[in-house]
Amino acid sequence: TPPAPTPTVVAPTPTPTPAPTVPVTTVVDGVYTGTSIVVNVPGQGVTGNVQVVATITGGRISAIAVPVCPTVDRTSRSLCTAATPTLISEAIAANSANIASYSGATYTSAAFKTSLQSALTMAGY
Repeated sequence: TPPAPTPTVVAPTPTPTPAPTVPVTTVVDGVYTGTSIVVNVPGQGVTGNVQVVATITGGRISAIAVPVCPTVDRTSRSLCTAATPTLISEAIAANSANIASYSGATYTSAAFKTSLQSALTMAGY
């Protein structure tokens, strides 16, 4: 007698799981002025404000200006003058406000990053 036929096993076809939908944010080129942030240093009080203006070109940060910087005293002015070129170059390179603080200018750095982030949020980041 011939051997019994081997049963055919058919595996179920897996149903693909759709990829989660990620909201798409469109970055809009332009010039955006961030919120003016108060710099309040413990033990010194308010030393001034920091405000950033960001230019977005081709969906990236192309330039940053700091038209408002603490000027209450000589130390505040010098810290802002020393810190802003480094903060600007790092933010442009990172295309983000998520950068390291400038050593010795912690509060000015924090105000810079907060003001920049508010400008970037307006731009669609």
